[in-house]
Amino acid sequence: MSYSETTLAQVGVLNPVPNGNDGGIWGAGPAVDADGNVYLLTGNGTFDSKLDSSAFPSSC
Repeated sequence: MSYSETTLAQVGVLNPVPNGNDGGIWGAGPAVDADGNVYLLTGNGTFDSKLDSSAFPSSC
């Protein structure tokens, strides 16, 4: 979760399995490339090979 430094209002949440359960972030921590992109290794959790329009597993 992330919060505003001035108001402490929640401004973001990272959910590694938005349409599933039991997944988590693995490893020693995130990696960041030269452009500022952050990469995380996820593992376990549910898997569905059918993707919706957002490229997330569908419930079909």
